Amino acid sequence: MKKNLYIVKGLNSRSNPVKNFIYYLFEGFADYARMILEVFVRSDFGERYFSLSSAIILAFVLALFPIPFLAARYAMTGEIWLHILLHFATWYIFLGYFIKVCLRRKKEIKRVDKTMFDTERFSLSHGIVASWLVNFTYMGRKFNIRQVETLIEPAFFFIIGLGLTIFGQAIGLLILFSSIIYSLSYRLIYKKGDNFILDFIDTKIANRLTVSVFVDGIEDDPSGYRMRARRPAERNTREDIANGIIQDDAVFYAV
Repeated sequence: MKKNLYIVKGLNSRSNPVKNFIYYLFEGFADYARMILEVFVRSDFGERYFSLSSAIILAFVLALFPIPFLAARYAMTGEIWLHILLHFATWYIFLGYFIKVCLRRKKEIKRVDKTMFDTERFSLSHGIVASWLVNFTYMGRKFNIRQVETLIEPAFFFIIGLGLTIFGQAIGLLILFSSIIYSLSYRLIYKKGDNFILDFIDTKIANRLTVSVFVDGIEDDPSGYRMRARRPAERNTREDIANGIIQDDAVFYAV
């Protein structure tokens, strides 16, 4: 499809650099928050999506996380082991099981022939969601995959996290927090996907209407598309500009 420079330059779009920066920071953080949970309910990740080294680093950081709280507890009360047993034993049990599951996920994506790529597998796959979550129904209602990823999966972990938190387990707060980030991050991913498709649709509309809107001066097209700029008086000049606005999109091939 031809590209439209008026669309490419973003002359009809809203720009919010602060929001985009926040989204950028959130996406980097959300990857780790999702990893904490998704390895338990998904399998067969893409080899460029799942990283065992990232999982190990995450587990190491989380293993250190309770130490300041335990040190403060010891400074105030002089006891620590009972507090660990009552509130943080499940934290370290969870981390141990997390690493075990991550090793299993790594084996699932290990290529038989390391010199060849698996051309039948999407390397950035977010994994296959457990069938019992995909097939989950509520009052006879079945959910599509978008609803599963943004609602059902995080709700499952949210309930678990809430239950553990009620029983005084610190790991419950981590699961609770991660489930919220899980939902928000997938909502953002789907939002970006929606915008990607809308960009194609808008470009197609702009390409179709550039001549009539810019050259012929039509200002009330039902689509709502409008080029907000002064037009040269000469029609030939307007036609030349319109032809320059609509360009063949460059395609690059690996050599």
